[in-house]
Amino acid sequence: MLMKHFFSTFFLLSLIMQTAFAQVGDSRNYRTLYIFSPDQRNDLYYQLNRRLQSESEEVVERDLVVYRLFPEEGIDPEDGNITSNEVLALREKFKVAPGDFAVILVGKDGYRKMRWDNKVKPLQVVFDKIDAMPMRRREMRERGMDDDGKK
Repeated sequence: MLMKHFFSTFFLLSLIMQTAFAQVGDSRNYRTLYIFSPDQRNDLYYQLNRRLQSESEEVVERDLVVYRLFPEEGIDPEDGNITSNEVLALREKFKVAPGDFAVILVGKDGYRKMRWDNKVKPLQVVFDKIDAMPMRRREMRERGMDDDGKK
């Protein structure tokens, strides 16, 4: 009986996590930057958030959406809320503990392209990584841009 209850609970949790991830950040039309932070007052989070705001045109040009994830909640790119179950699913998927700061870039193909922990890198590092991706190179050609992303 106890084993049956365990498997039922495990199955239910697994289903919740799969559903949550399918709803959050599972878009192939965008590249996704996940920012995991212990809280909104974290210095690293604050630094990165300011950089993203100052480079907003570059972010938009690269079809990049940003999810801000905290231990119990999150903020999606359209200022909507992300539930604790959805945050848990993403933390499990990317192996990020609730108290850790981590940044993860996921390409339009759904694969992780870059990750860094407990530091903030210049956004140009992210932009260079994106600009080197084959899909991005094609987008740049289609938009009449050169290799440096300029028209």
